[in-house]
Amino acid sequence: MVNWTTLLRFNLYALAAAGAYIAFMFVLGIPEFQRHYLFLHKIAFPLWPRYAEPHHHGLEPAQARNLHISSTDGVKIGVWHHLPDSVYQQVLGQVDQENPDLPREVYDQALKDYPTFVYLHGNALNRAAQFRIRAYKLLSKIQNANVIAIDYRGFGDSESFPTEEGVVSDAYAAVQWVREKSLDLDTGKRPAIALMGQSLGTGVATQCALRLYRDKIHIDALILLAAFKAIRPMVIEFRMGGLVPLLGWLEYFPFRESIIEKLLHYDFDTQKALAEIVDGHLKRDAIVPPAVVLVHAEDDDVIPVRHGDELYEAVETQFEAMDKKSAYHVWASNVPDVGYVQAVMHRSAPLPEKKGLLPGARAVLPRNAVMTYMRLDEGGHNHQFERNADLFPLILPTTLTGKGHAPTRRE
Repeated sequence: MVNWTTLLRFNLYALAAAGAYIAFMFVLGIPEFQRHYLFLHKIAFPLWPRYAEPHHHGLEPAQARNLHISSTDGVKIGVWHHLPDSVYQQVLGQVDQENPDLPREVYDQALKDYPTFVYLHGNALNRAAQFRIRAYKLLSKIQNANVIAIDYRGFGDSESFPTEEGVVSDAYAAVQWVREKSLDLDTGKRPAIALMGQSLGTGVATQCALRLYRDKIHIDALILLAAFKAIRPMVIEFRMGGLVPLLGWLEYFPFRESIIEKLLHYDFDTQKALAEIVDGHLKRDAIVPPAVVLVHAEDDDVIPVRHGDELYEAVETQFEAMDKKSAYHVWASNVPDVGYVQAVMHRSAPLPEKKGLLPGARAVLPRNAVMTYMRLDEGGHNHQFERNADLFPLILPTTLTGKGHAPTRRE
């Protein structure tokens, strides 16, 4: 016998859910709401960060300084400058543990003497998040380099609110600040610089690298951890809680492209930007593009690993690397306890097996490739770097390993 009360209640719930979903779709098209949905910049943790005192968040006393720099449009953004490990060890005796501080000259000189990584975090939280702090500390130790960790506009203690152009401008300004501070006026030279982005930060890093490339400004490496092809495919693929495909129905809609075009106010097209950047290898008059390192984990439940696969495959196809007539070729290897590593390399580049193995290293990996792709067996979404940080000195240009920790090869 049909329970009409239960059936009516079920229908009412279904109508309410459908109404809520339609309302959500309508609200999602509003630029301000979409901005909050994409950047999640109002989700702050730690809740009461002490940016002026980085050591209160797990960094060593005085190993990092807090400062603010102006973006390209005058917006002030918050920054932590983390010293290279060897520099900190040299000045550790000068640090007052009660009131940790070091002369500004120590930090300024480190920028002139050691390479720098500009670290661009993902959405939500701020530069004091613990898993991000672990990344700064590992970079400082493994690469013996400066780490410049920024909070984009609207994040942390930075001014204004985030937009696609704005956050890319913030990253660009951070690179320019490093270039200015690291220049040796006597020699006209500066140490190497790399951009390192994680999650949403990969979109920011790639667009920043593209802007630098178009301005004929060289950086040494572009490191992308858990990258996505572009925002548009992420819209359809994104699952709330890893389960609910909020906009998955668009995949089956005949006019989905026009709907997404009207719905989305953000692009972050990493695949298109990478194609233009690495194309510099094929042009005689272009500046030398950065070495691109792409890292993705199979168990990433936020950005599916196929994004990493397709970004790599696009570059492999662009260089016709599988064609014997191409000036480029593919190097590939299974690495125990890591995953599968592939690289697009120039045929004149020596194979990593010919270079020897670093003492204590787990693998032999290609250096200075057009693109190197580490497809990790595991690492989730936020822990890919920290679990395999020791492999980065094998992939990145030697100029990104600071003096004092320079590796010696065993031939």
